Amino acid sequence: MGDTVAFPHILIKPVEVEIAVLDRDSTVYDVEAGEPMGQATRIETFTIKAQIHWKKEEVVEAYPGGAREDSKGYIVVLSRDLSKIGQTIKRGDRIQKIAGEDMDLYVLGSVTDPHWSATKFVKYIFADRHPVKQQGDL
Repeated sequence: MGDTVAFPHILIKPVEVEIAVLDRDSTVYDVEAGEPMGQATRIETFTIKAQIHWKKEEVVEAYPGGAREDSKGYIVVLSRDLSKIGQTIKRGDRIQKIAGEDMDLYVLGSVTDPHWSATKFVKYIFADRHPVKQQGDL
């Protein structure tokens, strides 16, 4: 009793995910809608290993900030991997490729709860929708 087992912080079946970072300074936003207007600007891309979870059906999910109706799934990354490359993933960043396949997915936000932060994993919810006032790629 009292002994603890240390679990390695590993991802299950990780794949390469390419993220395009939204240039928040150069992108014009609709203040009321809280979304980019016109063409969003991307400043750089980076690749990171992630575990992918695709939803099997459309369901409404409850989150601290309210319901998320149109998420398509999530990626899980190790926080140390983000730190190593000096990157963060934020709402509005675009997932361009998963395992070498072109994608058009957008990060809605991250989930922070004690389980995920204690194990050094970060979970990012994504969707494939375009904001209302956005033209073309977000």
